[in-house]
Amino acid sequence: MICLSKDALEKEKKNIEMLSNGSVDGVLISVARESLKLQDFSHFNNIIAQNSPVVFFDRVPNELMANKVIIDDIENGYKAAKHLVSKGCSKLAILTNPEHVITGKNRKIGFIKYLDEYNIAFNDSFSLQISGKKKEEIEPQIGALFNKEILPDGIFAINENFAVIAMKFAHKKGLNVPKDLKIIAFTDGMISKIANPPLTTIAQHGYTMGVKATELLLDQINTKKEKKHIIVVPTNIVEREST
Repeated sequence: MICLSKDALEKEKKNIEMLSNGSVDGVLISVARESLKLQDFSHFNNIIAQNSPVVFFDRVPNELMANKVIIDDIENGYKAAKHLVSKGCSKLAILTNPEHVITGKNRKIGFIKYLDEYNIAFNDSFSLQISGKKKEEIEPQIGALFNKEILPDGIFAINENFAVIAMKFAHKKGLNVPKDLKIIAFTDGMISKIANPPLTTIAQHGYTMGVKATELLLDQINTKKEKKHIIVVPTNIVEREST
Protein backbone atom coordinates (compact mmCIF):
# COMPACT_ATOMS: atom_id res chain seq x y z
CA MET A 1 0.00 0.00 0.00
CA ILE A 2 1.20 3.52 -0.81
CA CYS A 3 -0.28 6.31 1.30
CA LEU A 4 0.35 9.99 0.51
CA SER A 5 0.21 12.58 3.28
CA LYS A 6 0.55 15.47 0.81
CA ASP A 7 2.75 16.93 3.59
CA ALA A 8 -0.30 17.41 5.86
CA LEU A 9 -0.13 16.37 9.53
CA GLU A 10 -3.78 15.25 9.85
CA LYS A 11 -3.56 13.18 6.68
CA GLU A 12 -0.37 11.57 7.97
CA LYS A 13 -2.07 10.78 11.30
CA LYS A 14 -4.96 9.07 9.49
CA ASN A 15 -2.54 7.06 7.35
CA ILE A 16 -0.58 5.85 10.38
CA GLU A 17 -3.77 5.02 12.27
CA MET A 18 -4.94 2.91 9.33
CA LEU A 19 -1.59 1.16 8.87
CA SER A 20 -1.10 0.40 12.57
CA ASN A 21 -4.29 -1.65 12.92
CA GLY A 22 -2.50 -4.88 11.94
CA SER A 23 -3.30 -4.76 8.22
CA VAL A 24 0.39 -4.48 7.19
CA ASP A 25 3.61 -6.17 8.32
CA GLY A 26 5.74 -3.01 8.33
CA VAL A 27 5.82 0.66 7.35
CA LEU A 28 8.28 2.91 5.51
CA ILE A 29 7.80 6.59 6.42
CA SER A 30 9.05 9.90 5.06
CA VAL A 31 7.67 12.49 7.48
CA ALA A 32 5.26 15.20 6.31
CA ARG A 33 6.54 18.78 6.21
CA GLU A 34 3.73 19.97 8.49
CA SER A 35 4.67 17.37 11.11
CA LEU A 36 8.24 18.69 11.03
CA LYS A 37 7.06 22.29 11.21
CA LEU A 38 4.88 21.63 14.27
CA GLN A 39 7.31 19.07 15.73
CA ASP A 40 4.35 16.77 16.23
CA PHE A 41 5.37 13.12 16.04
CA SER A 42 2.94 11.79 18.64
CA HIS A 43 1.10 9.71 16.05
CA PHE A 44 4.21 7.54 15.62
CA ASN A 45 4.55 6.74 19.33
CA ASN A 46 2.03 3.91 19.42
CA ILE A 47 3.39 2.06 16.39
CA ILE A 48 6.96 2.33 17.76
CA ALA A 49 5.91 1.30 21.29
CA GLN A 50 4.36 -1.86 19.82
CA ASN A 51 7.74 -2.69 18.22
CA SER A 52 6.03 -2.76 14.86
CA PRO A 53 8.56 -2.88 12.00
CA VAL A 54 9.08 0.75 11.00
CA VAL A 55 11.79 2.49 8.97
CA PHE A 56 11.93 6.25 8.52
CA PHE A 57 13.73 7.53 5.41
CA ASP A 58 14.83 10.88 3.98
CA ARG A 59 12.81 13.23 6.23
CA VAL A 60 13.08 11.65 9.66
CA PRO A 61 12.15 12.69 13.23
CA ASN A 62 15.43 13.01 15.12
CA GLU A 63 13.63 12.71 18.46
CA LEU A 64 12.33 9.17 17.90
CA MET A 65 14.35 6.01 18.42
CA ALA A 66 13.67 4.00 15.27
CA ASN A 67 15.32 2.54 12.20
CA LYS A 68 16.32 5.30 9.77
CA VAL A 69 17.87 5.61 6.32
CA ILE A 70 19.26 9.07 5.69
CA ILE A 71 21.95 11.05 3.95
CA ASP A 72 24.40 13.34 5.72
CA ASP A 73 22.88 16.72 4.88
CA ILE A 74 25.51 18.68 6.80
CA GLU A 75 28.24 16.99 4.77
CA ASN A 76 26.33 17.74 1.56
CA GLY A 77 26.08 21.45 2.33
CA TYR A 78 29.81 21.38 3.06
CA LYS A 79 30.46 19.67 -0.31
CA ALA A 80 28.40 22.29 -2.17
CA ALA A 81 30.30 25.23 -0.68
CA LYS A 82 33.63 23.53 -1.30
CA HIS A 83 32.73 22.91 -4.95
CA LEU A 84 31.66 26.50 -5.60
CA VAL A 85 34.75 27.94 -3.91
CA SER A 86 36.99 25.56 -5.89
CA LYS A 87 35.47 27.06 -9.06
CA GLY A 88 36.46 30.58 -8.00
CA CYS A 89 33.22 31.77 -6.36
CA SER A 90 33.50 34.18 -3.42
CA LYS A 91 30.02 35.74 -3.16
CA LEU A 92 27.94 32.73 -2.28
CA ALA A 93 24.17 32.44 -1.89
CA ILE A 94 21.99 29.60 -0.63
CA LEU A 95 18.36 28.93 -1.52
CA THR A 96 16.89 26.75 1.19
CA ASN A 97 13.65 25.79 2.94
CA PRO A 98 12.14 27.27 6.10
CA GLU A 99 14.01 26.26 9.28
CA HIS A 100 11.56 23.51 10.26
CA VAL A 101 12.52 21.40 7.22
CA ILE A 102 15.47 19.62 8.80
CA THR A 103 17.10 18.56 5.53
CA GLY A 104 17.41 22.15 4.28
CA LYS A 105 18.45 23.39 7.72
CA ASN A 106 21.30 20.86 7.92
CA ARG A 107 22.49 21.58 4.38
CA LYS A 108 22.76 25.25 5.30
CA ILE A 109 24.70 24.35 8.48
CA GLY A 110 27.21 22.40 6.39
CA PHE A 111 27.43 25.18 3.81
CA ILE A 112 28.23 27.83 6.44
CA LYS A 113 30.61 25.44 8.22
CA TYR A 114 32.86 25.24 5.16
CA LEU A 115 32.89 29.02 4.71
CA ASP A 116 33.71 29.54 8.40
CA GLU A 117 36.55 27.02 8.31
CA TYR A 118 38.22 28.84 5.41
CA ASN A 119 37.39 32.38 6.62
CA ILE A 120 35.19 33.15 3.63
CA ALA A 121 32.77 35.99 4.32
CA PHE A 122 29.07 35.20 3.97
CA ASN A 123 26.42 37.85 3.32
CA ASP A 124 23.32 36.95 5.35
CA SER A 125 21.13 38.66 2.78
CA PHE A 126 22.25 35.93 0.34
CA SER A 127 20.54 33.29 2.49
CA LEU A 128 16.95 32.87 1.31
CA GLN A 129 14.40 30.62 3.01
CA ILE A 130 11.94 29.85 0.25
CA SER A 131 8.40 29.03 1.37
CA GLY A 132 5.39 27.83 -0.60
CA LYS A 133 4.95 25.12 -3.20
CA LYS A 134 3.51 26.88 -6.21
CA LYS A 135 5.64 28.47 -8.90
CA GLU A 136 3.93 31.85 -8.46
CA GLU A 137 4.82 31.77 -4.74
CA ILE A 138 8.43 30.69 -5.19
CA GLU A 139 9.52 32.83 -8.14
CA PRO A 140 9.21 36.30 -6.50
CA GLN A 141 11.26 35.12 -3.51
CA ILE A 142 14.12 33.86 -5.67
CA GLY A 143 13.80 36.83 -8.03
CA ALA A 144 14.52 39.18 -5.10
CA LEU A 145 18.08 37.82 -5.00
CA PHE A 146 18.68 39.25 -8.47
CA ASN A 147 17.37 42.71 -7.56
CA LYS A 148 20.22 43.35 -5.14
CA GLU A 149 22.95 45.87 -5.90
CA ILE A 150 25.61 43.22 -5.42
CA LEU A 151 24.87 39.85 -7.02
CA PRO A 152 26.20 36.43 -6.02
CA ASP A 153 28.64 34.57 -8.22
CA GLY A 154 27.74 31.15 -6.80
CA ILE A 155 24.41 29.64 -5.71
CA PHE A 156 23.65 26.45 -3.82
CA ALA A 157 19.99 25.47 -4.25
CA ILE A 158 18.68 22.73 -2.00
CA ASN A 159 16.57 21.35 -4.84
CA GLU A 160 16.73 21.47 -8.61
CA ASN A 161 13.47 23.45 -8.96
CA PHE A 162 14.96 26.39 -7.04
CA ALA A 163 18.12 26.13 -9.15
CA VAL A 164 16.28 26.25 -12.49
CA ILE A 165 14.21 29.25 -11.37
CA ALA A 166 17.42 31.03 -10.28
CA MET A 167 18.94 30.23 -13.66
CA LYS A 168 15.95 31.78 -15.41
CA PHE A 169 16.37 35.04 -13.45
CA ALA A 170 20.10 35.00 -14.15
CA HIS A 171 19.43 34.80 -17.89
CA LYS A 172 16.93 37.67 -17.64
CA LYS A 173 19.59 39.73 -15.87
CA GLY A 174 21.99 39.06 -18.73
CA LEU A 175 24.25 36.81 -16.65
CA ASN A 176 26.03 33.90 -18.23
CA VAL A 177 25.91 30.56 -16.40
CA PRO A 178 28.60 29.45 -15.57
CA LYS A 179 30.83 32.38 -16.60
CA ASP A 180 29.18 35.01 -14.34
CA LEU A 181 27.25 32.74 -12.00
CA LYS A 182 27.80 29.13 -11.03
CA ILE A 183 24.94 27.01 -9.66
CA ILE A 184 24.91 23.68 -7.86
CA ALA A 185 21.70 21.96 -6.79
CA PHE A 186 20.63 19.03 -4.68
CA THR A 187 18.91 15.94 -6.13
CA ASP A 188 20.00 14.59 -9.50
CA GLY A 189 16.72 14.27 -11.38
CA MET A 190 15.58 14.76 -14.96
CA ILE A 191 15.24 18.55 -14.51
CA SER A 192 18.98 18.81 -13.85
CA LYS A 193 19.82 16.96 -17.06
CA ILE A 194 17.57 19.02 -19.36
CA ALA A 195 18.21 22.45 -17.81
CA ASN A 196 20.02 25.05 -19.89
CA PRO A 197 22.84 24.66 -19.13
CA PRO A 198 22.62 21.23 -17.46
CA LEU A 199 22.92 21.49 -13.68
CA THR A 200 25.76 20.34 -11.49
CA THR A 201 24.11 18.41 -8.68
CA ILE A 202 24.69 16.45 -5.50
CA ALA A 203 23.17 13.07 -6.30
CA GLN A 204 21.02 11.85 -3.41
CA HIS A 205 20.64 8.30 -4.77
CA GLY A 206 16.97 7.99 -3.87
CA TYR A 207 16.82 4.54 -5.47
CA THR A 208 19.60 3.27 -3.20
CA MET A 209 17.87 4.87 -0.22
CA GLY A 210 14.68 2.99 -1.12
CA VAL A 211 16.54 -0.32 -1.43
CA LYS A 212 18.34 0.13 1.91
CA ALA A 213 15.12 1.15 3.68
CA THR A 214 13.26 -1.88 2.32
CA GLU A 215 16.10 -4.27 3.23
CA LEU A 216 16.11 -2.87 6.76
CA LEU A 217 12.33 -3.21 7.04
CA LEU A 218 12.31 -6.80 5.74
CA ASP A 219 15.11 -7.74 8.13
CA GLN A 220 13.08 -6.30 11.00
CA ILE A 221 9.97 -8.19 9.88
CA ASN A 222 11.78 -11.51 9.42
CA THR A 223 14.05 -11.49 12.47
CA LYS A 224 11.91 -9.50 14.95
CA LYS A 225 15.08 -7.63 15.96
CA GLU A 226 14.43 -4.59 18.13
CA LYS A 227 17.89 -3.07 17.68
CA LYS A 228 17.69 0.32 15.96
CA HIS A 229 19.91 1.11 12.97
CA ILE A 230 20.77 4.37 11.23
CA ILE A 231 22.05 3.84 7.69
CA VAL A 232 23.73 6.80 5.96
CA VAL A 233 23.63 6.60 2.16
CA PRO A 234 26.68 8.26 0.54
CA THR A 235 26.22 11.03 -2.04
CA ASN A 236 28.45 12.40 -4.80
CA ILE A 237 28.75 15.48 -6.99
CA VAL A 238 27.71 15.08 -10.62
CA GLU A 239 29.47 17.93 -12.40
CA ARG A 240 27.74 19.48 -15.41
CA GLU A 241 27.91 22.78 -17.27
CA SER A 242 26.35 25.05 -14.62
CA THR A 243 29.68 25.13 -12.74
